[in-house]
Amino acid sequence: VVLALAAALAAAEASPAERHLAAVLLSTAAGKHWRALDEDARSRVRRGVLAALASTESPAELRALAHAADVVAQASAGGWTELLPALADASSSAVDAHREASIVLLGNLVESMGAHLHEHHAALASRFARAASGDPCRRVRDAAVAACAQLATALTERGDFPLLASIAPSIVACLIDAARNQVAAKDDDALAAALNALASVTSSCSVDAIFGDDAALATPAAEIALAVAADATRRDGAARGPAFEVLSALAMKHGELIDRTDGSGAGAGSIAARILAFLVADAGSADARATLRQFALHLPPATVLPVVVAPLLAASDSGAVPTPGQLAALAAAAEGCACDVAEDDVMPRALDALSAGMTSGDARTMTAAAEAFAEMAEHAGHAMTSLHETRVGALFVDAIRRAVAAESASASEGGGGGGGGETEA
Repeated sequence: VVLALAAALAAAEASPAERHLAAVLLSTAAGKHWRALDEDARSRVRRGVLAALASTESPAELRALAHAADVVAQASAGGWTELLPALADASSSAVDAHREASIVLLGNLVESMGAHLHEHHAALASRFARAASGDPCRRVRDAAVAACAQLATALTERGDFPLLASIAPSIVACLIDAARNQVAAKDDDALAAALNALASVTSSCSVDAIFGDDAALATPAAEIALAVAADATRRDGAARGPAFEVLSALAMKHGELIDRTDGSGAGAGSIAARILAFLVADAGSADARATLRQFALHLPPATVLPVVVAPLLAASDSGAVPTPGQLAALAAAAEGCACDVAEDDVMPRALDALSAGMTSGDARTMTAAAEAFAEMAEHAGHAMTSLHETRVGALFVDAIRRAVAAESASASEGGGGGGGGETEA
């Protein structure tokens, strides 16, 4: 079966669809039956795959062949000496699809059999970076961006930290440059691909050395993600979610680093403080709340909580009602900052803000206040009830009373009107 499929790849009479199907089936068949083949048959299969890779120009067929070649390479356990030279030739081909397939296959290989490619990792990183920044074909650039992330992730998973420290900074720099270039080109899909890769690299490794000497790349990585996340024109675009993923990854794996790293420009303050200020201001969005929660869980409360409560305290001091977004920010930060929320100089005024929100008469504000109250009760409940029993009890009773009243009003109106928000509260 394996030999027949390999022969079908090169059959002149086969249609592109038939060759594509043969490549797909070969991936499964080679994985199952490779041990049953003698060395001559294995060599014929390898030659057939290489010949097919060199002859076809169909992107779909080449991607299927790349997967089949990956399976055959794994089965060959490093014995396919002709593969890397063939891929090196393909990476400089004039045919876009050949360059794309070579990058896709190399990216897959560093994941599946990286130990056999150890001596080639530095060269592969350079090749991926060149393709990501300089190839004229968009598909090739996207494949190279993904391959950069695959290489860094593979090195992390194998625990090869010395090699990672020497290679990863060039990969991170490449991905930052790719993201910047796509911002300038206004290509949201390509920007999303670059940021997804940057998030993958950042989240896969907690070693700050991936950002180079003195972690100099941490600020550019954070700033490009922050710029995209904060760009109102991208609110519905493909790149905004990946930008938040980069910020979350920085908090989860490199929180101490970004907390002590200054942003660019005089008097910029820590990059973490700038990100937090944006997240609190944008806490009406689910992405911002999820990212803020990661900052609260992984950075010191002394860094996070002052930024979160500042607008609430300002509203309390002025007698104003806090906004739903400000209350949502408190809810997002409650778990990570529970102990500090319970401090005497914070809790009474936070309760003032919650009370103002619950009695505001605005459904969204009341819902946000109730959700914040619930989060605080869950994560700082002991301190709340032991230190502020009377106020907390009154808030709890009031929240239940208003929810019941809203439920009754909603039922009597057949579920119409604005009562739904209060019912949720």
